[in-house]
Amino acid sequence: MSWGGESWYDIVIIGLTDQGSERWVYRQVGPRDDVIEDILPGPDNNLYAAGYVTENPSEPVRMFEVMSIDTAGTELWVYTDFQGGCYDLGLGYDQNLYAAGYTFYLDHTKYTALSLDLAGNGRWVYRYMGQGPLNSARSIVCPRDGNIYTTGYENGQLTGMDVAVVGLTAGTGTREGDEHHVAGRVRAPTLFKDRIVLNLRAEVAAPVRFRLYDLDGSRVLSRTFHRASSELVVDGPDLAQLPAGVYLATVSVPGRSASSLKLVKQ
Repeated sequence: MSWGGESWYDIVIIGLTDQGSERWVYRQVGPRDDVIEDILPGPDNNLYAAGYVTENPSEPVRMFEVMSIDTAGTELWVYTDFQGGCYDLGLGYDQNLYAAGYTFYLDHTKYTALSLDLAGNGRWVYRYMGQGPLNSARSIVCPRDGNIYTTGYENGQLTGMDVAVVGLTAGTGTREGDEHHVAGRVRAPTLFKDRIVLNLRAEVAAPVRFRLYDLDGSRVLSRTFHRASSELVVDGPDLAQLPAGVYLATVSVPGRSASSLKLVKQ
């Protein structure tokens, strides 16, 4: 960043030769503070950077930003998300971008991760709210197992700032948490209205946990079956009131392998 005058910072990205000679200078000048926190090269020989911008001079609220420039310093695209900011940027083995930071919700900040393709199109946004008002992801990694892992902090009610580590699936941004999923095949009709019938291959002794996520990665419904049989029924007004669309379901018990389902509400 550089001093943009009137006490505000502007985004600056500089291209140098391997001998340290200046090739070009890219500037993004806004009405208030604009900062880049991380930059990385892409497989397409373009550069990707992330941070925050302040778009409204009369309301100094930061906006979560990811951008791309080519190696000649020409801007290709700018993605501005919700109010907030980005601290770290990663490139997945699926050749998509993953960003970690925070977004505002009323007077709170949410722990946030999001994914974009290399053209700047949003794929999903994951948000997590701790017990207190200040929550943020600060770092993100994309290892060979194909999942996404973030670290940061959440606000506990009595313990102040606590360490948070969140694992996400790369495809939909759903949280893995501390659960292990049911071994064996779980079947359910793809289409549903006001109830979901799960058919397990065999009965399980442990409590079965059912979680339903929307395409933003937010958990919209959860159930725990303490006495599980080979057929489980998920229903209730909270399921019936969900909007029509595509959802990802996970079915889990401690110590078992993963099972997930793509479901469509009519």
